[in-house]
Amino acid sequence: MLGAEQKPLTVTADDNGKSLTVKVGQEVVVLLKGNPTTGYTWLLAGIEGPSVALDGKVQYKENPHPEGMVGVPGMFQAKFKAFQPGKSTVKMEYRRPWEKNQKPIKTFEVSLSVEK
Repeated sequence: MLGAEQKPLTVTADDNGKSLTVKVGQEVVVLLKGNPTTGYTWLLAGIEGPSVALDGKVQYKENPHPEGMVGVPGMFQAKFKAFQPGKSTVKMEYRRPWEKNQKPIKTFEVSLSVEK
């Protein structure tokens, strides 16, 4: 059906290094486990290629936990919008933002081929 809304494509750490295909207008949701109480956070390291863009900011949501419990891990979520045909590679890094000269302790990369 023409003009039908595309379901978002959810990708996780299991998709690291993969090449995936999406349609123009489709949302890509990256979900990565993390715990910002350690100082580490998932940051967008870059987008190579003109076909997708970050939609908003990388957000964090804690896992459910008993009241008063601290240091609870959760999920970082980054939403991307596929807006034109072509190829883009999304790169993310799990790092402490203030440690500029340190390598990230984890990286995530997914290549997206955007089709009409």
